[in-house]
Amino acid sequence: LERVEGKWYYSAETVEQIPALHKQVYPFGTDFLLNLLPQTGQEKILGLKVWQFVGLLLVLALGVLVFWILRMILSPIVGRITRSRRFPSLIKKKVVHQIARLISVLIVVYLIRMFLPALQLPIKTAEFAIQSIRIINIILFIWLFFKILEVAMRYLERFTEKTESKLDEQLMPILRRALQVIIVLAGLIQMLRVLDVNVTTLIAGISIGGLALALAAQDTLKNLFGSVTIFLDKPFQIGDWINFSGVDGMVEEVGVRSTRVRTFEDSLVYVPNGKLADMVVNNYGLRVYRRYNTKITILYGTPTALVEKFVQGLREIVERHPHTRKDKMLIYLNDLGAHALEILFYMFFAVPSWDEELKARHEVLIAILDLAHELGVEFAFPTQTLHVETFPEKAGNSPTYDISSKSLDDKMKRFLQDYDQRFAGNGSNSKS
Repeated sequence: LERVEGKWYYSAETVEQIPALHKQVYPFGTDFLLNLLPQTGQEKILGLKVWQFVGLLLVLALGVLVFWILRMILSPIVGRITRSRRFPSLIKKKVVHQIARLISVLIVVYLIRMFLPALQLPIKTAEFAIQSIRIINIILFIWLFFKILEVAMRYLERFTEKTESKLDEQLMPILRRALQVIIVLAGLIQMLRVLDVNVTTLIAGISIGGLALALAAQDTLKNLFGSVTIFLDKPFQIGDWINFSGVDGMVEEVGVRSTRVRTFEDSLVYVPNGKLADMVVNNYGLRVYRRYNTKITILYGTPTALVEKFVQGLREIVERHPHTRKDKMLIYLNDLGAHALEILFYMFFAVPSWDEELKARHEVLIAILDLAHELGVEFAFPTQTLHVETFPEKAGNSPTYDISSKSLDDKMKRFLQDYDQRFAGNGSNSKS
């Protein structure tokens, strides 16, 4: 203002600013509504003027139109972004349409917020409307991030399916839940800021309470860090046969707090991850080869030539089997036992699972029995023999052996031919 001849007037500088001020008060040409409805437009209904109601209807109509157009445009764009050339059907169309709709709604809400001041709503009403729009905006962003997280997790799950470790697949639900919690917490903090809550003071109070809670929940935190250690070190994976502290079984699930192990008695053992991380765990599932060690006992009366041929046949069984380790086997006459000759049979199976190990062991043991039967070797077992003077008219009890070189070679050749035919169609690497 300026004083002229004792009266106050608007200054020339202020008058020059009237057009700019008018545009600020009535942006986007909202003064058109006032000019269109000069008298009836100023009448109030439910606390709002008629022209403001008309303006709200126009803004809503514009929002619906923009939403429909954006959804039609964004759906194919989002589809191209989320679609992989290698996995074209990995992401469902429903998820793509939901993301496109959420983005369209966010843009429409932004437009409504931009046009809202032009309606010159009452201060309290405008403040409530703006805060409501901000909160709705935050909720929409949380929902949108959830959908984007769903798309990202689908690709990550497909990647983990290609890895050998199954712990990655077990980690996916935990990672998904953790990211969802972070998104929700970030959204809640933004809502508190919109509501003019002192977030710094609130976080400080929560930190003090969290410290007290952490002291009271040390075991829970220890188990949580134990689970992180297990996921990082990967001492075992789902389906592995492990042994620790007298527990022997298969790993079924690795959770946030505990690991579930299915014992061979079919019971379920829950082991806290904090304790499991400190234990010595014997992982049978990581074995490349599975050892088999036993003693084969034969009668003391077996001739040495027959023993040599029998031991040779045992080595051939291991050599010709398709699922045995060829470079590390120990098969020798090892000891003169109390009741029999003891042959050390020490070898390894090259199989990935216990079921296949049992099958291969069964095949080898059957072959050993066939070999003994073919060569005429008799197995021994703990006995007490009472020797009675042989009467001239009766034959002795000792067995007779045919140990001629030609006979033993023919029997060995016949046995090896039958043994090779057993694995002829199973990828055998038998000798020619």
